Amino acid sequence: MEDKEPYLLAQNNKITGYIDLGRGGISDRYRDISLCYRSYLYNTDTNEEELRSKIEQLLGMKLDMEKIRYYILLDELF
Repeated sequence: MEDKEPYLLAQNNKITGYIDLGRGGISDRYRDISLCYRSYLYNTDTNEEELRSKIEQLLGMKLDMEKIRYYILLDELF
């Protein structure tokens, strides 16, 4: 089941924020990054390489795409 809920906030056609309160708690930050990544890809026309580059720039870190895929797959179990 693909997450179709847009967790994105927009104003004047620009992304201004991201909300995710479901199953809140302390965990690996890749869990939230992964769900944001999936939601953004589903709800925009951004390609994966462009999105990866944008997220890496915003977070100031290189993404581990294996972890991104892992957490996306793991979320399918819930």
